[in-house]
Amino acid sequence: MKLISTFKFSKTAFLSMYIVGNAEQLSYFSEVEIYYTNFELQLLLFKDYLGEGIKNLQTILQKTLNQELYINEKLLLNDLGYEYMTYLKNISDDNFSVEDNTAQYLLWETVTSYDKSNCSWLYNKNDDVVFEVTPSYKYFYEENVEIHSFDKFLEEFESYAVEFLSMDQCKKWLNKLNCLIKEISTV
Repeated sequence: MKLISTFKFSKTAFLSMYIVGNAEQLSYFSEVEIYYTNFELQLLLFKDYLGEGIKNLQTILQKTLNQELYINEKLLLNDLGYEYMTYLKNISDDNFSVEDNTAQYLLWETVTSYDKSNCSWLYNKNDDVVFEVTPSYKYFYEENVEIHSFDKFLEEFESYAVEFLSMDQCKKWLNKLNCLIKEISTV
């Protein structure tokens, strides 16, 4: 793996993008892994095509800069991740009448083989942009989930990370993303 870019929240917290495989010639379809790191905590947030990962980040980041992603408190009773997991639980129980009030804030969703499956979010709050990583329940369609009960998951639900970005940081991130997009567009 080769590090191609980092995006800092603070001195200790950042996103890092790694190319898996041939890093000499970046393309839209290059495989990328994006991690959130803060001290000893490292979470895999995204593993797919480079173009998809950076386009998602660019699109949602631009919306936060335009202040389009304030959370509608009337629609959400709990935090984004909690609400999203409740929505997915309804869908897995064949209740298709529920609405997903969280979709516009979802940046990436990663189901991993270890315990840190997660969803990452970007949204506006006051004068800041909030980046949040929440746990994801990965056992919706498994037969034997007594060991991993959804109710217990919700009881213990707590964000893995919450970071704040200033509008200036967002602009710097967008400039960096635009440079990456140009680099992969020319290949």
